[in-house]
Amino acid sequence: MARPLKAGLDYFPHSCISEQDIDLMQTEFGTAGYAVIYRLYEKIYAEKGYFCEWTNDAALMFSHRNRVGINTVSEILKSALRRGIFDNGLYSQYGILTSRDIQETYIEATAKRKKIFLFKEYLLISCTLLPDYVYINSVNDGINSVNSGKNPQSKVKESKVNKSKVKRKPQSEHIIILPCKSGDYAVTKEQLEQLRHIYNYIDVMQALRKMYDFLKAHPESQRTSDTMDNYIEMWLSDDNKKALAEKEEAEKKKSNVSYDISAFKKYDIFE
Repeated sequence: MARPLKAGLDYFPHSCISEQDIDLMQTEFGTAGYAVIYRLYEKIYAEKGYFCEWTNDAALMFSHRNRVGINTVSEILKSALRRGIFDNGLYSQYGILTSRDIQETYIEATAKRKKIFLFKEYLLISCTLLPDYVYINSVNDGINSVNSGKNPQSKVKESKVNKSKVKRKPQSEHIIILPCKSGDYAVTKEQLEQLRHIYNYIDVMQALRKMYDFLKAHPESQRTSDTMDNYIEMWLSDDNKKALAEKEEAEKKKSNVSYDISAFKKYDIFE
């Protein structure tokens, strides 16, 4: 009987350079904020490798094992989702914790494996950017390598079919055509919905129109078609980060409202 393929990691890289979002978590919650986030990272990388399911029972067990109050864990997680440490869209839709950085780290860490299986619905990375050893499954197929008793070879074949479907771009689904050095690059309806799901702080369609205008006006900045996926993601990621920063700044200003004491003196409330 074939041995099940390992999904999780034995260890993951921990950067010595602290990220701003993590610093803010520690500022808001003290050392508990820092500890909970990295314990969640450990859970994600050790179990599925690039995500973990987060249910009420999972939260309760996490709280018990780490000796942190369940309400504290809940508040820390809400803040982490709001700051983008974990993807809020995938959490709301599927009840999982993951992020683009987590997925990129997992793929890089598994480079020496013959194959790994990822769910396309959970991906925050374009399928066209994935290396050859990555096979794409669907959460609706029931062919995950851990939970299924099917022959691994049949799973590989089925996964390759699913992967090719993700890459295909039917003409009828084209939403916008972006100019590039080797011709044109078509953005499909399916791709647009995926981008909207990832970059949820901006109007993705409007951003793509601005990109079109820019590339038309600056042909020297056009890319080749095989690098357009990465170019689009970098463009939208920058816009999304700016929009999130502006939103947080606006919320910060609202919470720091001050009053002019002199305006109240005529009411003699300070005498």
